Amino acid sequence: MRVAVLPGDGIGPEVTEAALRVLKALDEAHGLGLAYEVYPFGGAAIDQWGEPFPEVTRQGVEAAEAVLLGSVGGPSGTTSPAGSARKPGFWNSARARTSSPTSARPRSSLGWKGFPP
Repeated sequence: MRVAVLPGDGIGPEVTEAALRVLKALDEAHGLGLAYEVYPFGGAAIDQWGEPFPEVTRQGVEAAEAVLLGSVGGPSGTTSPAGSARKPGFWNSARARTSSPTSARPRSSLGWKGFPP
C-alpha cells in the first residue's frame, strides 16, 4: 500500500515521525506491505514551492492509497508567513483538488491482535 506522508509544519514533522515509527513496526509485525513517500505540505511547502499544497504533493496524494497528514498552520521556516495554511478556503481547495474528504477514518477494525474491534 502506497502512503503519501505530508508532515506539514510546526509540530507536524515530529508527530508524523512518531506515527511512522508505529506504522513501520506494525508493517514489520504483520506484513502490511506499506511503502512511504514524503511530500511538502503547509508552511514547509510554502518555503519550498510558494504554496501550501503544490502540484507535486497533489500528484503524490492522488497516486497514493492512503495519506498520513501531519499538523499545519504553525510557524515554519524563515520565509513562510505564520498561519499561511490557515487562509480561508485552503482546506476546501486541498479537498477539491484531490476529490477526497478530510479526516476519513476506517469504519471497522482490521483485526490486528491487541487492537480493539
